[in-house]
Amino acid sequence: MARRGFDLGNHTYSHMSLNQVGLKAWEDDVVQGESLLKLLLAPHNKKLRYFRHPYLDTGPTCLPGAKQKLFLVERGYRIAR
Repeated sequence: MARRGFDLGNHTYSHMSLNQVGLKAWEDDVVQGESLLKLLLAPHNKKLRYFRHPYLDTGPTCLPGAKQKLFLVERGYRIAR
């Protein structure tokens, strides 16, 4: 799709739900997904900008949910819905 001009977004490497795994495991899965996507986007001079939560699960509204949002913002993501 990138070769046709479309952006690709990160959806985690293995489609993890933040509600089912710990924050650290989820963050690691996001980073692992970045590695593959950056390789796919680079030949098309595109950057990874979007993140879509697996299952549209944005995590708990308490501290883990706030930390994952900060993590994504610090990595330069826009949240896609």
